[in-house]
Amino acid sequence: MIRALQSILLVTAATSATILPSMAQVTTSRPQGTGQQELTTINQQAYTLGPGDEVQLTMFGQPDLFPIPYRVLVDGTVSLPLIGRVPVAGRSIGQAEKEIAQRYTRLYKRPYITMVLAKARTVTLGITGEVRRPRYLSH
Repeated sequence: MIRALQSILLVTAATSATILPSMAQVTTSRPQGTGQQELTTINQQAYTLGPGDEVQLTMFGQPDLFPIPYRVLVDGTVSLPLIGRVPVAGRSIGQAEKEIAQRYTRLYKRPYITMVLAKARTVTLGITGEVRRPRYLSH
């Protein structure tokens, strides 16, 4: 009986300590020049890309192709080497990976692209109307 409880506790502790690969901690900046940053856990597969996001790309077998993180531009595109602008706004990270890989098939036989959200965009909400304190909220 005691061994069964110990193994249940061990399994529970092991599963609660693991982090899902689709979850990642991303740094977000505070607005208005405060210079503060905070870590936020974001579900990478459910996240929808938008202007202001920074993504880090890698291609298997081509370690020098993407040397820096790329920012999603105001028009919703990412400007990438050799293929130019690719629309990614409104897509999940997985959908954007597939689109970018498809565009690289013109140059590489079987490109395997991995995209990771490096920095999430700042979302600002304005609250007006009949409220106690009209203000802007940023996250």
